[in-house]
Amino acid sequence: MWILGLVVGAAVGIVGIIASLAGTMSSNRSSERRLIIQLQNEEIKRALTTLHSLLNSNEEAYIYAGKIWQFLNSMDSAYLPNDVRAWATKKHDDFWDEHQKAFPDDYDFSAHQAQMDEDEYQAFYDDLDPTQRREEDFRVFRERLRKESTSYLKQALTGRPSKAPKFANIKRGFKRAYLTLQRKFHRKRSPRAVS
Repeated sequence: MWILGLVVGAAVGIVGIIASLAGTMSSNRSSERRLIIQLQNEEIKRALTTLHSLLNSNEEAYIYAGKIWQFLNSMDSAYLPNDVRAWATKKHDDFWDEHQKAFPDDYDFSAHQAQMDEDEYQAFYDDLDPTQRREEDFRVFRERLRKESTSYLKQALTGRPSKAPKFANIKRGFKRAYLTLQRKFHRKRSPRAVS
């Protein structure tokens, strides 16, 4: 009889140890999640204040818009909320539209200058020997890769996980088991449980 008491006592002790370990692990994960959320909030604040200071600067129009565009396309802006990024991009486009209306001669000159730059680059490229062309092609490829990687990594940095976290699956499993038991025993929810 006393052996049975010893076995039951040991089993209760082991269950207690396992429960405390599970509680500690859960607590550590919760702390880690809180720290990650806090870090992301700090990064969001930093990105928003940087955008705010850029929008309120008194730079010349080309420099002003260039700095904003450069920020929106950098990793520093990865933490901007999507709606803020869309708003800032629209305001940037509106700024250029308004600038074009106010100074149409600048845009005629800019279009002409862009065409000249393109023609000049093509002439430069045509004059290169095969080795220099490969180097130039590689430089262009590398520039494209840099832009694509920045875009991809910004999305990866702020993207949501594609799979639901494991704890969400466990919660769904408990809910499913509860509903199954509820149907099995034909219990209905009390009016207090619904509200």
